[in-house]
Amino acid sequence: MLKNYDFILFLYNTWFRIKNRRKFNTTVAERAHLAIFDYRELAKPLPFYPRETVKDSNYYGYFHALRQYMGIDKRLPYAIEHGLYLGSFVPKATFFRTTKSIITFSPNREQHLKNAGVKKRVVAIGPYIHYAANYYSEAKYDELKKELGKTLLVFPSHSFLNTSVKLDIEEFINCIREKAVGFDSVLVCLYYKDILNNTFCKRYEDAGFRIVTAGNFYDLNFVSRLKSIISLADFTMSNATGTHIGYCVYMNKPHYIFRQKIERTFDKNGKVIANSTFRNKEQCLTLEEEKAELFDAFSEICDEITSKQREVIDKYWGVSSIKTKEELMQLLK
Repeated sequence: MLKNYDFILFLYNTWFRIKNRRKFNTTVAERAHLAIFDYRELAKPLPFYPRETVKDSNYYGYFHALRQYMGIDKRLPYAIEHGLYLGSFVPKATFFRTTKSIITFSPNREQHLKNAGVKKRVVAIGPYIHYAANYYSEAKYDELKKELGKTLLVFPSHSFLNTSVKLDIEEFINCIREKAVGFDSVLVCLYYKDILNNTFCKRYEDAGFRIVTAGNFYDLNFVSRLKSIISLADFTMSNATGTHIGYCVYMNKPHYIFRQKIERTFDKNGKVIANSTFRNKEQCLTLEEEKAELFDAFSEICDEITSKQREVIDKYWGVSSIKTKEELMQLLK
């Protein structure tokens, strides 16, 4: 049965590679010339083109960035955890036979995987954004930075596949306005799904903020755009924990979390998603413990990143696990 599943997955991926290769590559190349402010164009759907065997490994351009960093073009026999996982939750796909080996952020996450019974090889390489090239050239960055001036960058809590986010948008906008005193520009980095659903876009723009995006989650340049977006900021903030926090701090951008009540609902039936929907009791407990550690570290506005904040980011994003090109070549061969 498992062998059959491997073969079925091979046929599935091969079909989509043949069917969507030209359109995918053409569209990604066209979008590579768009500005981060062209958020509606960048957010449009892309055809599924599985360059990587495991579906999640095709998200956010992480493998594309790693291959560029390593100077190779071959497919790597790894799955990559596509963002920050807090607590001991492990996706079911991690245990599938098609997931041969796993790339993750930190030794802390690696230990969670091992404690959950994952017997496969796990490699911690630190924040993936380290390996991405900048979307903008140095000259273009200087031009944009001069235009924007002192910049506050905001990462709102975002929707996921088949789910939506609910929050008090006026409360959040008022918080942003308070924190934006003394800044020349406010950029709000929206997730592609919230742009497609037109979730709060007009509200942010009516408040005088400029919307940017890293693009559709299948876009090979997603993480490169995100790196340039963060590089333009002088200070960053959000209203929930997420991968962006570690990326901002790694790039030496101070961060603040505005603690706000946020609900997630299923698109299909509107039901509220609780932690226990996908997690058992122990996984819910470890999730809340690790979220609390992040909230505690980033609950106050600090113009400089504190040593405590750097320690927390190293724990969950594995900054001390960053690898050189040579180390990656050796580890991932």
